[in-house]
Order: sequence, then C-alpha cells, then structure tokens
Amino acid sequence: MYARINITPHHLVVTLMTLLVLLATISWGATQGADTVTVLNAEKLSCGSCAAKITNALEQKEGVVSVEVDIAAAKVTVWHDLKKIAPGQLASVVTDTGYPSNVVRTVAKDVFDRETGKTPQAQKNAGGGCACCNKNRK
Repeated sequence: MYARINITPHHLVVTLMTLLVLLATISWGATQGADTVTVLNAEKLSCGSCAAKITNALEQKEGVVSVEVDIAAAKVTVWHDLKKIAPGQLASVVTDTGYPSNVVRTVAKDVFDRETGKTPQAQKNAGGGCACCNKNRK
C-alpha cells in the first residue's frame, strides 16, 4: 500500500524557509567557540587558490573557528579559541603553507567585532592552481 504525498508550492516554500533559517543558525553558531581574533600578514598572496590553501590549512587546526583571507591587503583574519591555539602557531601554519607570515594584532573577539563591525565569514575560495601557488608549494 502506497501513500500519496501531495506537495504544494506552499509546502515547498515553508520547507525551503525552514532550511534557510537552520543554515543561518548553524553559520552564526559556528563562531561561538571563538574568543579571540588574530590578524596576520601573509606574503606572496595573489589569487583565490592561495587564499583557499591558507584557509584549509588553518581550519584543520583545533581551535580555529573561522578564517577570512584578504588577498589585496595581504591579511589573514582568524577567529579562534586562544586556549587551543596561540597566535604564533597560526602564523606558523600560514608560513608552512608557503606564505611567510607574522602576527599583526590579537584582540578579544568582542573588541574586534565592536571596532570593525565585522563578523567572521569563512571564505571558501576555490582556485585553479595558478603558477604563483605552485611555486609556493612545499
């Protein structure tokens, strides 16, 4: 015996809205583990693939909650749990990825949010393995 499911446009809209609210909640909640924001300089950044490599390397580390790479400014902003990973360790991860790095500034997350009006937005840039990234590869 089969039951017939009648999906109306109204049901579809309600389902999609529910999913959007759920995703927004997950995205907002993802930054709740961060108590600190560290800004790093990163040399040799030139494309989205460079940014993706740095983001992926940092996000694999315990305590890193979110990463934002600004290619034009050669800056990497990392939201993290200071008890789990220190600012110097973050710079080492970026340097080990092939982009010499040092710590510019480390502040409490609420201070950073208040000063910049910025909230973490992990950037999942996909790149195509350009020449600059290939020569930086270790």
